Amino acid sequence: MGTRVTIRDVAAEAGVSVATVSRAIHKNGYISQENQEKIDNAIKKLGYVEKSRGGDYRPARPAASATGARSRVIAVIGGVSREITFLPRLEHALSIAANSAGFYTLYIAQKPDNENLEEVTVRALRENVCGIIISDFRDERISQENKEMLLNLPVPVVVVERAVCTELNSVQIDSRQGIYLACKHLYDTGRKKLVYVTAPLVGSVEQERLQGFKDAAAEYQKSTSVHICRSSLREDCYNELTRIFNNEEFPDAIVAWSDLFAITARQFLYDRGIEVPDKVAIFGYDDFLASYTAPPLSTVRAPLNELAAAAVSIIRDNLENKGEFFARNIKLTPNIVLRAST
Repeated sequence: MGTRVTIRDVAAEAGVSVATVSRAIHKNGYISQENQEKIDNAIKKLGYVEKSRGGDYRPARPAASATGARSRVIAVIGGVSREITFLPRLEHALSIAANSAGFYTLYIAQKPDNENLEEVTVRALRENVCGIIISDFRDERISQENKEMLLNLPVPVVVVERAVCTELNSVQIDSRQGIYLACKHLYDTGRKKLVYVTAPLVGSVEQERLQGFKDAAAEYQKSTSVHICRSSLREDCYNELTRIFNNEEFPDAIVAWSDLFAITARQFLYDRGIEVPDKVAIFGYDDFLASYTAPPLSTVRAPLNELAAAAVSIIRDNLENKGEFFARNIKLTPNIVLRAST
């Protein structure tokens, strides 16, 4: 049996983009007569059959596939977590942004990865949704096969925060810049020994934040002290802080991967009788509960509402635009919020 012909092969033969081939196949959006003929000829020449992993795409393409016949519901695919507060807040922000733009959201509580992405996407399309937002992707990158699958769908797709790529619509927060700004403020105000406490480096977000810490240290010619906790749970953060303060020269600032870790650091220093910020400053990330601690914590404010509005706007614009598809990639810059902990 020969190698299966893919939509990417058809696009290469026709000399058009993968998205253009997808629109031609699904009759979803404007295609010029010239491009349509090129695609038809390429399909005939290559013997293309619309399949993926041996399964027909038809369940993911209801009969009423025209954009106008679809509902005003956007599917949000993402995981759930009791320790990562960003996820439920993102879900809420997306629902508000969608409602403001005349849409509704359908939340599918399954953390997407390269193994389950096609299955969960087909499940969403069976609900006749008009768009899909993918959040909290488990793997560091979306596989090429899954990128092709997403480009081949009859509705617009936006990837937010994790596993973003230039081929797909995406919105992300510049976490690297956020942590860099936090560290820059600490160095500029006289702090000399910063430690960075992070959850495991399982994805691009964690790695980007770590790089921001390293960027600032390099600029100010400081050595780095990075501590990777066993998990994103606060008890593992507390244990790591215990090791830091038992084994290292006393740091004068803690930069935390998240507000949860920053709050844990505040509790740890309180238990040790270490004054904040006189002895040790604390900087968090998210600005969720940071203002409710004593003293209130300085933090990096993630532009969550802007992220949600941008993701919904991309879907709306894709639905309204009848021209050829061009991926939109948006990166939002966070701000630092200074409070009593620094």
